[in-house]
Amino acid sequence: MAAAPKFTKPGTRQEASAPPESRGTPSSPVPGPHPDPRVTLLSALAIESNIRDLLRAGGLLIVLFQVMYFGEQRFSAPASFEIALRFHLFNIAIGGLLFLLTFTRLIPRFWRESCVIACAAIMISTTAIGIDSTRFEPLLITISAILIAVGTLAPWDGKWQALVSAIGVVCFYILSTVHPGLDRNAYVHWMGLAIAVGLAQSNIYLQMNHRRQIADKMAALEAQHRELRNQMSIREHLAIGREAAQNRLAEREATLRRIIDSALDIIVVVRISDRTYKRVNEQFLKLTGYTSEEVLNVSWPDVGIWADPQQQEEFTRRLETDGLVKNLEFDFRLKDGTLLPCLVSAVPIEIDNEPCLLVTARDIRDIKESQRKLSESEATLRQIFDASLDSIEVVDLADGKFVTVNEEFLRGVGKTREEIIGTSYLELG
Repeated sequence: MAAAPKFTKPGTRQEASAPPESRGTPSSPVPGPHPDPRVTLLSALAIESNIRDLLRAGGLLIVLFQVMYFGEQRFSAPASFEIALRFHLFNIAIGGLLFLLTFTRLIPRFWRESCVIACAAIMISTTAIGIDSTRFEPLLITISAILIAVGTLAPWDGKWQALVSAIGVVCFYILSTVHPGLDRNAYVHWMGLAIAVGLAQSNIYLQMNHRRQIADKMAALEAQHRELRNQMSIREHLAIGREAAQNRLAEREATLRRIIDSALDIIVVVRISDRTYKRVNEQFLKLTGYTSEEVLNVSWPDVGIWADPQQQEEFTRRLETDGLVKNLEFDFRLKDGTLLPCLVSAVPIEIDNEPCLLVTARDIRDIKESQRKLSESEATLRQIFDASLDSIEVVDLADGKFVTVNEEFLRGVGKTREEIIGTSYLELG
């Protein structure tokens, strides 16, 4: 017989007690055969939902039936009533006890055993009543009613039902044996009993198949639910990973933007296809005087930042020939119309799957100013050098040749500067 599920309190299911060595863990499966978890689950659900109500109804029906049987026998067979009275009271007590047991912890843990014992007690007691009254129909009706009732309502398997059926058949056989020949309709009675047993067993078989089909559907739904939870978990992890990646990308872009905006050189990104500005840094806006709204997504010819078309052509030629531009001097026209001399470099890059140019430009106004001052200083020194009344010459110590001479030296030797520069004293004679 299958072990009944264990309940510590009404409506709370626990696993049946088992020896420690037979209990498994999630990481260590129990060896040996296992009961079908779907049938176990469905049986537990059936027990938890209505077994108490079914047994209470059964107990009340037993009491009601025995009271009716008690009244019928009192008027139809008063001679045997006094002997049968104690059995009627016993049956009524059985029904009441079954009703009271539903309020204890024994039900639904031992509901199968309790149901078999109650049915057996009722059939044995009714058999005793039949022996005293020599009547067969009450026992046949009692056995048939019990078999069909429990076969229809009790959510158990065929073995329990067969046990109740066997007890009923044995009871009717005992009554027939004690009073042989008194049952004039014995064939009909045994046929009726056989039909009741067959109906009960067939109903149990159909119920078990129906429960198994429901269990299969529940197992399929549980598998789908598990798969759905797994998919949701995977998608949640992917979403978390994607969000983290996006956050890291946003942080890197913000860091790169801060680096670009902190640069002291002009940095712009230009889309090659239409020569439009995609990005500009703060130094570009500061030096040119434009705002980002005035230049972004606007082509550089429309902005008019190239002051000399020939310089723009040279830039394009270098880019097509060498694939990059490095330290070419250009004049940029600022928003106020002034020119800004810059050293421009450009390399091709790809941003958002679009070919672009990364252009950097360095402001060389300070370099230009330093060069101008250096030229003026050299011119001043040349004037002082040439105006000196002393003969002055600069000679390369390595080869003894003249590097430069002043006017007084030229007058002294009677030659021009072109004739002197690059010669030595020996060649001069």
